[in-house]
Amino acid sequence: MFDMDGTMLRGRFVVNLAQRTNKTIELSQYLDNFDLSPEDRTRGIASLFAGVSQSVFEETARAMPLMPGAAETVIALRRLGYRSR
Repeated sequence: MFDMDGTMLRGRFVVNLAQRTNKTIELSQYLDNFDLSPEDRTRGIASLFAGVSQSVFEETARAMPLMPGAAETVIALRRLGYRSR
């Protein structure tokens, strides 16, 4: 399992999604707000994107640049028999 942000993808997915859906200001009240519990931050962020179509999530992910070596890592893992689920 990989953390995509900063490991496989250059940047933070949720920030890119907020930019694409014009929710940057709303996201800022949750992102890195340690006055909220992790559960409350997660619920708040999720609520911002309720109703956003799956295609917008997919388009956002596809538009993000990969980190150097990310594609090679996935290819090597597939050759070793690892598969995504």
